Amino acid sequence: MRIAAKIGLVLLILWALSRFASIGVAEVHWVLSRPVLVIVAVLCVWISQLLGAYRFQIILRRQAVFVDFLSVVMITCASLFSANVLLGTVAGDGIRYLLLSPRSEARSVATLTAIALDRFLGLMGLLSIGLVALFFRLDLVLASDTLSRLALVASALGLATAGVGFIFFGGRAAPRVIAWIIGHLRPGRLARIVAALGNSLTLIANHPRSALYAFVLSILANLVPLIGFYALAAMMPQMTLGPLDFGFVLPTALLANALSITPGGIGVGEGVFEFFAHIVSPHATISFAALFFVYRLIGAAASLPGVIPLLLARRSPVRAAANRTVWDARVKSP
Repeated sequence: MRIAAKIGLVLLILWALSRFASIGVAEVHWVLSRPVLVIVAVLCVWISQLLGAYRFQIILRRQAVFVDFLSVVMITCASLFSANVLLGTVAGDGIRYLLLSPRSEARSVATLTAIALDRFLGLMGLLSIGLVALFFRLDLVLASDTLSRLALVASALGLATAGVGFIFFGGRAAPRVIAWIIGHLRPGRLARIVAALGNSLTLIANHPRSALYAFVLSILANLVPLIGFYALAAMMPQMTLGPLDFGFVLPTALLANALSITPGGIGVGEGVFEFFAHIVSPHATISFAALFFVYRLIGAAASLPGVIPLLLARRSPVRAAANRTVWDARVKSP
């Protein structure tokens, strides 16, 4: 889909929100008329980007792909700019892959594995924040059938995802399966790609502390912008969401936004935030959809510096150095 078509679709979704979901203009105007608070929120997003870049660098190192921190920051900024402004999380991950510009099949698999693990840890960090906030509001969970079902499903999904992620990224089962598959494949490109994937998973399994450290960074990277935006939203007149309420509703909306099929999740995040905010605070009179839309605008504004690395990359793309000793070694059976 071309950019013009995506922009048209976004405008159509925004019109539908303003027409049918009561997205208010007053809330948007109130927030944007407080430039100091907006700047603080943007700074929190930038801190989150630095934490996310450091997490991605750690994951890349465990894949024996070495990129200096400044380059990783530039790649992260370009990725977020593509996701927030050019409409699409997949586009952001694609930008990261292109900027790292792997030169071989093995490097390509290592880069894609690092991007997948980084995305997985980011989503798990967001899910963890929402579940912890919901745990401290058990009174709401017990009082609402919707929240009770959501808490049960989210907990089961979180445990299942963590288990599958551990097996795939950190356990010994995946390399064993990979080794078995390689033994039944004919020599060729597919066998080389599968072998590289097994090597990549083995490297991750050999560094479980790094994966845990990256998970902690994921929680911090998601928590900092939430705190910054709540400090802004809490001053809004007639705001009825407390810190724990906000800590549950916003991550839930962000997860729905990240997993949606609309461009950039536009409309989905606003609708989910509006829905759950009114369950938590049924007597609220403000437009929570507008509040989430403002959060989206602040994220887009904070990602604007990402256009610079994109322009620079057209002249000299980042070249990641790889440890050939690690990658050229034969994958050992676990």
